[in-house]
Amino acid sequence: SYPGLSQTFLFEVWLKIALLFYAIANLAAPPRAFRNYVSTTMWLTVVLGVMGVYKGFTASPAELIEGRVGIGQLLEDPNDYAQMLIATGLPYLLNCLIMAPKKRFKAFFLVGFLIICGGVYFAKSRGGFLGFAAGTLAVAQSRISAPTLLLATGAMGVGGAVLTLITKRQSNVGEIDASAQGRLDAWYSATRMFLYNPLFGVGLQTFVPNYLSYAVDPAHWKPVDTHSAWFKIIGELGLLGSIFFFPLIFFSLLRSYQLGKWAKEQRLSEKGEWYTEALLRSIFPALVGWCVSGTFLSNCYSWFIYIQIAILIAGLTLMENWPSASEATTSR
Repeated sequence: SYPGLSQTFLFEVWLKIALLFYAIANLAAPPRAFRNYVSTTMWLTVVLGVMGVYKGFTASPAELIEGRVGIGQLLEDPNDYAQMLIATGLPYLLNCLIMAPKKRFKAFFLVGFLIICGGVYFAKSRGGFLGFAAGTLAVAQSRISAPTLLLATGAMGVGGAVLTLITKRQSNVGEIDASAQGRLDAWYSATRMFLYNPLFGVGLQTFVPNYLSYAVDPAHWKPVDTHSAWFKIIGELGLLGSIFFFPLIFFSLLRSYQLGKWAKEQRLSEKGEWYTEALLRSIFPALVGWCVSGTFLSNCYSWFIYIQIAILIAGLTLMENWPSASEATTSR
């Protein structure tokens, strides 16, 4: 329905993502290159976290979106900003904090981790809070017992509820927003788009202009986004898009879990490779955090998830070539 929009998106977004994906997956495979690349993205995320925390403390209400922090053009939406902090920073910093052998290293990573926490807080994204909890628990799941994990999950749930209560967002007219009902309306609309256009959906990036045509008695009669990566895919791309996207996510989660398990079983940290092990064991929690956030946020086409999958492919290549690669490249 919107060929011009689709062509623009193809050339200005997807081709760039495809080139970046290919470059990361291939160039970051050697151990040293892998560590250098992931370290760069991790600390750049901390820099963006610093910007968010600073803006949260200093910005006027007119500079914020419903009292929430976003950064720049790409991350202007606070939801996208929170999801980025979770997907490219949180698990990596937390695993490095846990596994660092020296106190000065731990202090370094602790500062970065707290900055990420501050950025997520000032974004005040409920999907971000849930992704934060999921990513943190995914880091913890291989380190603590099942009862402790269950207790931690309950504590996270209570904490998330408290944060939700104390971070109510104000709409432009000064009323509390109907965020939950708006999401339900959008998800129902996406479902109807799929049912009426099961094969192709309504078209790439066209949920918003099509929303009111498929909505049924929504809380607000105005164009809105899906606020869910999963519903956005089925509504806009239909069955043909879904059969590529959903298996991609499923197998990425599966393979990243296997990669983290391999890194743990190899006891890389005992061989002087604690940093490599920490990074490899962070990919699965990063994807988990993105997926949980993505259930409530509609950022499924931009670079966050595809960068993580490219890092996963580089990590899998590193795993397959580990004996020869580790001999050829020193870890320090």
